[in-house]
Amino acid sequence: MSVIIRKYLWLALFVFCFGNLVGQNYNVEDQILNQLNYGAVDAINAENVVLAMQSGDRNELILNQFSREQLAIIQQVGMGNLIKAIQKGDLNLLEILQSGDRNSIESLLQGKNISTSVHQNGDNNSLQQEVIGNNKSFEITQAGNDNQLQIDSGLANNGMIVTQVGTGMNVIIKSGL
Repeated sequence: MSVIIRKYLWLALFVFCFGNLVGQNYNVEDQILNQLNYGAVDAINAENVVLAMQSGDRNELILNQFSREQLAIIQQVGMGNLIKAIQKGDLNLLEILQSGDRNSIESLLQGKNISTSVHQNGDNNSLQQEVIGNNKSFEITQAGNDNQLQIDSGLANNGMIVTQVGTGMNVIIKSGL
């Protein structure tokens, strides 16, 4: 059974068994305003699966995965959201979906056989992604207006699909440095 299929099966089992758990921290002011959510995930050893879903405005998620065969699926819906993701290791997969305006993603992926899929839908969104290693594949989509995209894909052996739909878009791709 392939590694990716096995991870999706574990993810489905995890969601089924632990779907009602919430792992976000709130302070008193945030509970009153219900406008700011913060999540942090550190997955250091072994094979880890992270599933994070945030809705509302001004959410922040920080993800650190430092091992091989990591899987992270992140979804944020709202405005002014931020994702900071770091994956270091081989055979890692990062999937992000952001929907709303003024959202940002900053990611660093390092290792071999890395796959990333990022989809942003809305206006004034930004993505900065640095990928270090070999055998990388990217699928990035931005739909909306005035979105920014910057990718530094390092060495060769890349499969890259980048799609921007809208007006006022900006894209910078650095490869083979």
